[in-house]
Amino acid sequence: PPNKTNMFVKHGYVEKLWSGYVEEHISTNMKPEENSDEEEKRQNADCYGPTATSATNPAEGRTDVKDGSGMLKHLHWATLGWHYDWTVRRYPPGDRSTFPPFLAEKAAAFARLAAKADSCLQEGGGSTGGEEGGGPPAAAVTGRAGSGQEEHPTGGDPGCSS
Repeated sequence: PPNKTNMFVKHGYVEKLWSGYVEEHISTNMKPEENSDEEEKRQNADCYGPTATSATNPAEGRTDVKDGSGMLKHLHWATLGWHYDWTVRRYPPGDRSTFPPFLAEKAAAFARLAAKADSCLQEGGGSTGGEEGGGPPAAAVTGRAGSGQEEHPTGGDPGCSS
């Protein structure tokens, strides 16, 4: 079955990876200063230690489900949306989750910026830094004094530099 995070192979199914961390770590640190130093050290140590539970992942029939509250630091990647099954090397039709709209908007914004940067590099001769003599990049924007307008040295899009 598809691994939705890098945690699955080593730790099995992990429940409440983010929410458990927030509940146990952040809310603990937000409490007023009523704990002794020793109690605070114990609470912080508890936050980072994985806690096995007796819950079973029904999709897998596994009993090695972990509580994710202390495991967030081990998370290196996660899939969102359509999950890839590396075992059979395909996307199973029924294994999708809702892609977070906020992340979809951010990904689209980054894609637009990357496309704009690519067109600017092509327009400016592919230079991403200063010219050989240490001068300004070829696609630098210059301003005409008093005109309030920008002029691109290569005659291209002034929006290419910032």
